[in-house]
Amino acid sequence: MGKVYIIGAGPGSHDLLTIRAINTLAVCDVLIAGAATLTPSLSSFIREHYPRLKIITLDKRHRKDGDELAIRYARLGLNVAHLKNGDPAIFGGLEDEVIKLSSLGISYEVVPGVSSISAACAALGIFPTSKNNDYMGFIIINGHDAPLDAQIKALRLVGRGFILMPRSDYLTKLCREFKCKEVVNVERGKGRTLRLIFVERPTA
Repeated sequence: MGKVYIIGAGPGSHDLLTIRAINTLAVCDVLIAGAATLTPSLSSFIREHYPRLKIITLDKRHRKDGDELAIRYARLGLNVAHLKNGDPAIFGGLEDEVIKLSSLGISYEVVPGVSSISAACAALGIFPTSKNNDYMGFIIINGHDAPLDAQIKALRLVGRGFILMPRSDYLTKLCREFKCKEVVNVERGKGRTLRLIFVERPTA
């Protein structure tokens, strides 16, 4: 039985891969990644430095098949790198994959990555937890803890400005609800962006 490594790819540039991620790729036989995750920078780096890796790229329609593919190859005795955007614990479907692997007795390891949130702060020169700005920090909207309307209601009680990192399908509604000061697109690679919403003091 092989092992599945769930690896955070970082914001998209190969030089933001962690040392652990680079070392882990060296022991893998197969790499599975969504097309949006495998940016040109990452693709070039991986193909140059890991020529023996079998690379499987999934388009948007089939990216949910990644977990099953990882299981299939691990059962063949191969070590699998399952590459995820940013840090796999954020919007990466990590919990479902870990539960599935555990239930099947397949060994796995999570390799944390540089979150796109950190990259966005650096790129924009924004320090959301600093005492010198009006923002209380970042809030990630996942849509699972409660319906979106309930989360919006709770956010109105915060009392300070905040920066939202929402699921892409929540972007329009959140902007409308909070009359956002600004929406910023941070480039992750060709045609790929991270969207952040800057909200001034919300009102209940």
